[in-house]
Amino acid sequence: MGAGLGLLRATPGRAADIIFPSSPFTLGVASGYPEPAALVLWTRLALEPLVPGGGMPTAAVEVEWELASDEGFRQIQRRGRIYATADWAHSVHVEVTGLTAARDYWYRFTSGGQRSPVGRARTAAERGAALPELRLGVASCQHYESGHYAAYRAMADDDLDLIVGQLATAGPALTFHARGRTLTGLEHYRLAIRLSAHPSIRPTVNDRLDVALAVHAGGVQLGRGSLPPAEARRLNAGWWIGRSVHSIDEARSALAEGADYLLAGPVYATATHPAAAPLGVEQVAEIAGLGLPVIAIGGVTPGRVRDLRTAGAHGVAAIRALWDATDPARAAQEMLIAMDDT
Repeated sequence: MGAGLGLLRATPGRAADIIFPSSPFTLGVASGYPEPAALVLWTRLALEPLVPGGGMPTAAVEVEWELASDEGFRQIQRRGRIYATADWAHSVHVEVTGLTAARDYWYRFTSGGQRSPVGRARTAAERGAALPELRLGVASCQHYESGHYAAYRAMADDDLDLIVGQLATAGPALTFHARGRTLTGLEHYRLAIRLSAHPSIRPTVNDRLDVALAVHAGGVQLGRGSLPPAEARRLNAGWWIGRSVHSIDEARSALAEGADYLLAGPVYATATHPAAAPLGVEQVAEIAGLGLPVIAIGGVTPGRVRDLRTAGAHGVAAIRALWDATDPARAAQEMLIAMDDT
């Protein structure tokens, strides 16, 4: 693994051996100074952020940091340690180098037995690269003591709207799937509303039938623990109702329950579900042989679409291949072209 360089920090002779009773990451985490191959990560330790000194000891405190190419931190790209000292108000800056241009990374800090929230950062595009679009966000000074510290959160939310707008240019052959196992009902609703911003696309909602009704979704996707498709159809006869399946036996059960289509996967190994055994193209063909439209999901990339279509898949679903693409609209178009060419 590569190492990070702490900016403007002298390594103390002895760091404090501390176990914090609560999280010292009350001020959150941040990143900046993006270059094509480098980023700067920041945090500040403060048990009591409104108290002089942040309620921290005067001794230096060791802080570990990790940077990964996936949100679940299964693929750690860089890690290291640095010391937070009182003369810098226990703030740390880590310069991480040797990264890939124009891609997202996730990072976190650990200190005193406590772990920070996960942050997301993105490296800059290569110098001279042709960019289809550039958006700049500008934030003025914020007043933490008054609770007005939401500018960066709003910028992060806008990133979703930007990508949704880019993907929507692919046209009505594409639909969005509002899903999130850890989302509250209100969060799920807000996500579905944002995915409904383009009139040509009516989203599919995962499991939350109340949300699907509220946003006039085009359909619902039911998981293993959901009610049968026939019962869901009583709420809206116009929904296109799918069932998530992971084997031929589950597919047969979904067919008997009245599902309109099957979401089968993961077809390939994927970081989203690392413990799940891939179905493979052969099982996709077997499931498609039951007669219901099959949407293949899990590790799908533009280069794999033709094989899946040949196996009988009606369509494909993708997460990282689209959302993490440098040009999401182009990635979606490549998939649609591969679908039509088969």
